[in-house]
Amino acid sequence: MELPVALKPWRGVLDLFPDEIVLGMGPLVQRVATVLGPLAETGEAWDGEPDGFDGLTRRGLAERLLVSQWLLADELPEEFLRRAAQQELHYLRLARRRPSGRRRSVALFDAGPGQMGAPRVAQLAVLVALAARARAAGIPFAFGVLQEAAEGLVHDVNESSIRALLRARGRPPATERDHEAWRAALGVPAAADDLWLVGDPLGGGVHRSASRVVVEDVLEPGSPCVDVHVWRGARVRSLRLELPAGDVTARLLRDPFLVEQAPVRTGQAALAIRSNLVFSSSGHWVLARGADRTVVAHPVPNSPRQVPARPRVLTPPPGPPVVAAGHHGRQFRTLQVSDTEVTVATYSRRGELLDVSKAPNVAQAFYVPPDELTDLEPLYATRMEGRVRWWVRDAFDGTLYELARDGTAWLRVHERQVNAWFLCRGAVVLGLALASRPTLRQLGVDGADELDTGGTGRVLAATSQRHAKPWLGAFERVGGAWRVGGVLLSPFSGAQVVGVCEVPSTGEGALVQLDPSARRVDLTGRNAHVQLPAAPGPVASVAVGPDAVAAYATERGDLLIGSLVTGQQFYRFDVGEDP
Repeated sequence: MELPVALKPWRGVLDLFPDEIVLGMGPLVQRVATVLGPLAETGEAWDGEPDGFDGLTRRGLAERLLVSQWLLADELPEEFLRRAAQQELHYLRLARRRPSGRRRSVALFDAGPGQMGAPRVAQLAVLVALAARARAAGIPFAFGVLQEAAEGLVHDVNESSIRALLRARGRPPATERDHEAWRAALGVPAAADDLWLVGDPLGGGVHRSASRVVVEDVLEPGSPCVDVHVWRGARVRSLRLELPAGDVTARLLRDPFLVEQAPVRTGQAALAIRSNLVFSSSGHWVLARGADRTVVAHPVPNSPRQVPARPRVLTPPPGPPVVAAGHHGRQFRTLQVSDTEVTVATYSRRGELLDVSKAPNVAQAFYVPPDELTDLEPLYATRMEGRVRWWVRDAFDGTLYELARDGTAWLRVHERQVNAWFLCRGAVVLGLALASRPTLRQLGVDGADELDTGGTGRVLAATSQRHAKPWLGAFERVGGAWRVGGVLLSPFSGAQVVGVCEVPSTGEGALVQLDPSARRVDLTGRNAHVQLPAAPGPVASVAVGPDAVAAYATERGDLLIGSLVTGQQFYRFDVGEDP
């Protein structure tokens, strides 16, 4: 990408980052550089003994005025006076002895708790500005972590060293011992050295000549921002930095180069996926049927670096198979239905059975003969009218039910002809096939979102962050094309459409597809294409979560979870052997 003219002075370092990161972070670097200021001049700024002349300057004493300038005074005295007034005369520049040793620029970054979150973005901007500043002056630059003197300095600003700085977070607050360790490691600084301490607001210092950049989070409603105070001697300059868009800031903090991938976790066969996948109401868990009538719940991390919780195995009470499962707050729930009875089981966050509630199945809802087991349905929880309400759909006849007010097994019919339903930003969205015309409607709100008389009846929805309504509607048309949020998209030949998603950067809709090989899941829009890592075997089930996350399971029962925004793998579980 060709950098904007305003960002050209920092191109050598900014070129390390992907284009979308550069556009978000570039203005921060530009503003930080203005308060850091340039490096001191290397000529007359030295205080050493005079050592001849080394060039020309427009300031100086009369005895160092060039002979040609005296000639001008004799021949054109008025022009000489004009040039003198405008400081256009030329003098010999006095050279001075420089201190021995090579000049250097060093920055130490505080990785303590006060610098977590937004201040880390400002620290990255300071790193880029200082590195480019030193490069422009032709002197070496190095940086380190204040709490890690034993690791020494890093002398090259590259992708690896930037990632290492981002990983060094959450250290204890810096102590005088840390400063003392760096004083010993750096030795006695030369008079011309450019030393910086970044992020430590509580005092201390590696050396009395070191400049300081204090970064403080601003805890005020509105756009996220940080205050930056630059201390050089007794002089201080301050500015307030507004952080880039939320997705850019999150990526800067987590993985700006998109190289992190979650490690493969191997577990017992009891944790394998044996049905379709459903997301919990919050999107933090993926649930499916497991072995021996159980329900397996796998965690959904928000980045490859997050250490996920362990999977849970929910063992329902004796009875028919589980037809629906969900999670809300700190509890899991499962629903079992026979021709005479409805059973709701509640589990702790560890998966332990806490309570079982039973009620007669008066309307014979969800009654499924044992040899005709259907897909697992989600059990969604929403907060409406000041209380938590649980919802479930009968996939056979499209009836939407609400559990009793206390969350027990009593069911009440709420809506019919529901051929699809989704949870978008906490709101239940119903896909209705009314007289062969697909319609999207929010639960409890009258009026359709969209109508498409040329459709086939298949309708999908995705969470929307840019539109007034919480969802982005998608309708399949005759011939296989899809109208997604007003954009007409066609899937790849042989691919299966398994969901839709909104592209956060543009707000446009995109199709989530399982490719013809049945091993890859990708997102394809008008101006977007993101491909998730290939599965170790043929994919049997795919589910799209509320936060642009896709989960896909193989025929063997392996599970992969990845971001439809970055293409990174957040979680991978491979089926192992039982001991």
